[in-house]
Amino acid sequence: MRTLLLLTAAATLLAACGTPAGSGGAATNNGGPPATGSGTILFVRGDNIFSTAASGGAEVQLTHESNGNFANNPIFSPDGSTIAYAHHVAPSGNNWGGVELHLMQADGTGDNVLVPSKTKGERAETPAWTPDGQSIYFAHDVPIIDDHDKYTGDTLTVERYDLGSGKSEVVQRDAIMPAIGKTGSMAWVNYNVTNSSFKLQVSSAPGDTPRTLLSDKDFQAILSPAISPDGQAILFSGSGRTSSTVGSVGRTLAQALNPLVPGEAEAHGLPWDPWVIGIDGKGLKKLASIGSDEQSMSWSPDGQEIVFSNLSSTYLMRADGSGLTRLLNHGDPGGISWKA
Repeated sequence: MRTLLLLTAAATLLAACGTPAGSGGAATNNGGPPATGSGTILFVRGDNIFSTAASGGAEVQLTHESNGNFANNPIFSPDGSTIAYAHHVAPSGNNWGGVELHLMQADGTGDNVLVPSKTKGERAETPAWTPDGQSIYFAHDVPIIDDHDKYTGDTLTVERYDLGSGKSEVVQRDAIMPAIGKTGSMAWVNYNVTNSSFKLQVSSAPGDTPRTLLSDKDFQAILSPAISPDGQAILFSGSGRTSSTVGSVGRTLAQALNPLVPGEAEAHGLPWDPWVIGIDGKGLKKLASIGSDEQSMSWSPDGQEIVFSNLSSTYLMRADGSGLTRLLNHGDPGGISWKA
């Protein structure tokens, strides 16, 4: 599956390795009239990024990938004028391929590379803008290659790319899936490659002491965390609500982290649903019982609605989980974003 990246591959693999447990969380509220939205939504379809009105309508193709390359993880800048996204370069011969961080105008023009893939299999993906639009946080995976040109693991970091200087700096180690709030707070998933354990963590500002909200003792996998516009809650896709810790998957996890390792894992594991938790760690709630493959998630600009996309469809619902309605008859968990 084209959209199972470093992050989703690791997450879905975790889901495949556990055992089901009770759903937990509050009761789902899917009542009321269908949710409606305004503004523009970015979504992934096939190999490319598209936009459409949140109220429905024509779909506009923004990227035009070919030769096995594809684009995903799109996200609008705070002013909506530009889009950061991940550009996947297909492996070819001795070239391992990789993932570059790109920037383009909101209409798809002016595409340029921000963070190139310089080493074998290097990946820069899941960008997240700072509130002032001057920097972009992203997940950076650099494969570890020994002196015999053998892959031995991965170094996972979240880094901040400064648009003014063109330089990057590490802000969290053993970290994936960064999310930045309008107040400057930061959420991410701390991920241990050795034993497959993970934690959903948050800090008041990048570099501050983190607080753990959830871990592999609560879910078997977490994907696509997004901080609400008011900074009070974190939306995420969760799979395998459980009370047991996921065991180590060793070499199999390494295969999922790097698509060049023989025997790449593509298992989808247990069903996924949209969840929300307070940034203080309280109020964990399942918003809807979807029971699908992994989902990409985004808040509406005012925080009143939520859009999410899985392998089959793209949906809208209100922030309390009510009014669930289908926006598009297709979907992709490779990323979604919403601007006013």
